[in-house]
Amino acid sequence: MTLEGVRFDLYHWMNAHTSGDIVVSLPAEKIVFTGDIIDRPTFDPRIHQEKDGNTIGWIVTARGMLEIDATQYVAGHGPVHTKAEIAERLASAEKKREQIKAMVEQGKTLDQIKVALSDPPSQGRVPYPSYTEVVYSELTMKMK
Repeated sequence: MTLEGVRFDLYHWMNAHTSGDIVVSLPAEKIVFTGDIIDRPTFDPRIHQEKDGNTIGWIVTARGMLEIDATQYVAGHGPVHTKAEIAERLASAEKKREQIKAMVEQGKTLDQIKVALSDPPSQGRVPYPSYTEVVYSELTMKMK
């Protein structure tokens, strides 16, 4: 899509942070606007299940963003990130999701998993569920 001579591309791979996630790329400038998919400089993604976000979608979307030829990733909140920083956040989220999955398969409770992973307390004005809590919820819902 081109607007006043500026080309920009829009992407939506899956629901990630929420169901309304749109990634905007300015190819000539090698800039990607991530919206809230990439949030403050914490490593764990913030997923709003109540708005149809999910962790698999976040992972798929982060992978998609890394496929875009860009050098700067402008977060919805927080600093501008490099491709390497996005890759590091993706790797961290994938690893943590696999760790949670393994512990769920072992029959561990959410509290046991949170202790094992040193899950941080909720941050910010509103106590959102942690990434660990969201992954646990997704995995245990599928098992029921």
